[in-house]
Amino acid sequence: MPPEFQVRCVVDERDQIAAVRTHQRPRKWLAVVGLVLIAMFLLVLASSVYRLVVHGAEPLATGILAFCGFYLAVWFLVIQPRRVRRLFRQTVGAGEPVVFEIDPQSLGLRSNRGASKILWTELHKWKEGGSHLLVYLNDGFYLILPKRFLTTEQLEALKSYLSANLPRAR
Repeated sequence: MPPEFQVRCVVDERDQIAAVRTHQRPRKWLAVVGLVLIAMFLLVLASSVYRLVVHGAEPLATGILAFCGFYLAVWFLVIQPRRVRRLFRQTVGAGEPVVFEIDPQSLGLRSNRGASKILWTELHKWKEGGSHLLVYLNDGFYLILPKRFLTTEQLEALKSYLSANLPRAR
């Protein structure tokens, strides 16, 4: 059966980094808990700095808090994207054109390195990010489909196939 439509795309390093961030995005209630924890951390850090400056309190606690905040910011904003870029460059075939073939029964993939066809029922789940869709083969392995390569009609059709056949990842 010929595909209903095809999408030719090239996943680049930015897509890979965005996909990792989408993959790591927590459920809504966990995101709220995370935001509350960040707010509490900033409040405690501000209080600690205030006590240090005004009352001459022990600088160890303030230093530890500041270091933890700095480390987490550097991890998520510098180290993790650098690691993703390095892994992308190490992967044979990354950055090469891929054709997604979408029809009511399956999702096909074709590249210069081979082809595969996966029934919708054999896929695990899907998740939508700001600039891409992730289609999961299992909890840790996913296909990245950048939205910029899809027309509005194709995106809606693909999302309807995904919604009809797969649970949406939270």
